[in-house]
This record gives sequence, structure tokens and C-alpha cells, in this order.
Amino acid sequence: MDNGTINREEIVISTKAGIIPGDIDIGLVPKKYLQKILLDTAIVEEADLHIVGNQRHVLAPSYYQFAIEQSRKHLGINTIDIHYIHNPELSMRVLSEEAFYKQLEVLFLFYEEQVSKGNIRYYGFATWNGLLCDPEEQGYISLEKVMKTLLKVVGVNHHFKFLQFPYNKIIHYAKTRRNQQVNQQFHTVLDAAKEFGLITVTSAPFNLGKLIDRDCTPNDHLLSILGEQNISSVMVGMKHLNHVINNLRLIQIKH
Repeated sequence: MDNGTINREEIVISTKAGIIPGDIDIGLVPKKYLQKILLDTAIVEEADLHIVGNQRHVLAPSYYQFAIEQSRKHLGINTIDIHYIHNPELSMRVLSEEAFYKQLEVLFLFYEEQVSKGNIRYYGFATWNGLLCDPEEQGYISLEKVMKTLLKVVGVNHHFKFLQFPYNKIIHYAKTRRNQQVNQQFHTVLDAAKEFGLITVTSAPFNLGKLIDRDCTPNDHLLSILGEQNISSVMVGMKHLNHVINNLRLIQIKH
């Protein structure tokens, strides 16, 4: 972007917040980061923490405000295109269903304020199993109830537009499990998202590296997912430039 080869408008930048991280740059593991950076400064309170095993999740807008400001600073941009609420199912496992959606009301209003200020363009959920598990399972999130919550506090002109969840040959529930109720009928999360006008992005295309073998190359896995209806994009972790170049070529093959 600095030399004009590409424009900012050609890139979609997304990031997330929700699970308390560490900070490798200043040598803080998550537990110490939580205490020193978040609790000691009153960005979050002890009561905001929803603890599941070793993970700590929050829905408090004050934390998301901090996270958005940090991301904008580190990325060197004014506006984040998509900001995800990361793994909200962790908070659902701790809270009652009523309390969970009540906290979402406040968080959704916060996100709309961030849109109006130009800090983000859109927001959504980046989940692991919350949208994919059965309704009876702990941590299940009803997409229909999420949308009703949005309509209640924001209205039809909300900016909650993106859903992210894993999808691959092992974790294929987004296409095969009818667990999301829409108008008294159960649909897959891919179909439910389409009904609600949401854009779907998938993660873990190689199932955390477990699917890479000689019989099915990374390209095969990615092209298979990109060929699915209602999947707009696949999130792939890449450390090497040649992988970035190769994966960009796959988009041209798809089209």
C-alpha cells in the first residue's frame, strides 16, 4: 500500500476479541496480561469474566473498545472492515440464556456506535462450535435469537453481517446438521445464514493440519470448500509468501 501497488479498498481486514489473550511482545502470558493490562486498569472487572477451563471470555463493551483501539493502532489503519466477537459460546456456557442475550444487547449497541464513529465497518461472530452444535448442547447459540436481539435493539439497519465457523471434511456440520431454527423449521447454519442475509466465512480448512496428506493436497481442500454454495471466504493461516501467492491463485480458479 505504501508504494501504491494496491489500495486499502482492495483488502478486507478483520480481527476479533472476546477471549483474553497474552502479549508475546511484552512477555505476558494470558493470566498476567489479564491482571496487569485489563484488571489493574479497570478495563474489565472480575465480574465480567466468564471462565471455562483455562479460557476467560468477556462480553463487556469496555474490553471490546480496548481491543478495537489496540488493533487499529497495531495495524496502522483507521477502520477495521470486520470485527468479530470471538467464541461467544464460552460466555453462553457460563451465563443463563436470558443473561447471554441481554449482554449481547448492550454489546450490539456498542458495535453500532463503533460503526458510526468509523472505527469498524461490520461486525459478527467468529465461533468454533457455538453455531454448529445441537440445541441441547452447552454453549449452543441460536442464530434466530441473535437476529431477534439485533432487531430489538438496533433495527433492520444493523451492521452485524458476518459469521465465521470451522468447515472441512471432518467438521462438516455447517452443511450437514440442521440445528438452526428459522420460522419454526430447522436449517443448517449455512442455509440459516442465507435466510438472514449474513455472509459466511469458514475457518480450519485443514482441521488444524490433520487433513494434510498425499491423497488430498491443501489446494484440493481449499477448492472443495470454495466451491460450496453460501461460503464466501476461507480463512487460512499462512506464514510464507509462496503460500499467499498460491492461495490467491485458487480464487482465480474458483471464478
